[in-house]
Amino acid sequence: MIFMPAAFALVGTAIYTLQRANPTRDVIAIDTSFFAICSFWSVFIAQTHFLHSISFYALCVLCAVVTYLFFRAQQVEQQRQQARRVAERRYAQAQKARALNQFVGGVAHDFNNQITAIMGNLELFELLDNPSERQSAMQQCRIAADRAALTVQQLVASSGRTRLQRVALDISEFLQDLNPVFTDLLEPNIDLEIRPAYHDFIADVDRDMLETCLIQLCLNAQDAMSGNGQIQIGARRVLSRPGSGLPQPEAEPPYIGIYVQDAGPGVSDETLSRLSEPFYTTKGVGAGTGLGLSAVAGFARQSGGALVLDNALPSGLHVMILLPEIKDAAD
Repeated sequence: MIFMPAAFALVGTAIYTLQRANPTRDVIAIDTSFFAICSFWSVFIAQTHFLHSISFYALCVLCAVVTYLFFRAQQVEQQRQQARRVAERRYAQAQKARALNQFVGGVAHDFNNQITAIMGNLELFELLDNPSERQSAMQQCRIAADRAALTVQQLVASSGRTRLQRVALDISEFLQDLNPVFTDLLEPNIDLEIRPAYHDFIADVDRDMLETCLIQLCLNAQDAMSGNGQIQIGARRVLSRPGSGLPQPEAEPPYIGIYVQDAGPGVSDETLSRLSEPFYTTKGVGAGTGLGLSAVAGFARQSGGALVLDNALPSGLHVMILLPEIKDAAD
């Protein structure tokens, strides 16, 4: 019977149409009209197979009901998708408001502590008579002022507005030169392993800022392991962009990925997605400003790369700075 293939075709069309994303009113009207025409045309073609006219009229009524239900199903799907988009926009706005509140609150709290220290020690300087005590008060003022200056530098780096002096840097030699720096910086119970690179990796990057960022990552790793464990530093060539949902570099591949991996407990997926936010920290109150990873992410972004965070296996955190590789060196 010709009626059966037509019925199956209509059912397939209805299923495809109802699952289509972002239907508009015009599209709904066109799809419903097409569905109604095909339905009634199939009935007229099949009317010769019905002996009783009552069956024909009943089938026409059934087609009309099915067409109406098809129309209503599209309307409901459209309303559902619109409601979902509205909810997604509201959620995005709430996330932006939360991030802004966290940022403003973090700046205010950090600078309030530093200004309080400066003003308090200046008052002590005016009240004290002992020269050594007055000198100590001024020294505390300088320390607080240096911390305020560091906070400003980290804020500028987080925003991606640092003045960079980018040069062609041999990453393999750069990492080896940093070995004595890390040895003096890290605690004795930290086992530092700098893995040698087996290729010439030449990156377009600011050397001093890259060194500062790696020091920050190593200090974070040391804190995550409570001063006892292994930290691995290395570099490898990355030929493709990070996966969906991860920060995307501005420059095109290939990249040089400089990674720092610790043997700590790692973090949850929710925490992982927020680690590079300004003033977000997993440390206790007063133990950190939460600007370290944010500054590293800003530096990587300004350099044309990205900061990629992931939990390592079997444990620990894997932090990779993606930097543009100089094309001539990669060929």
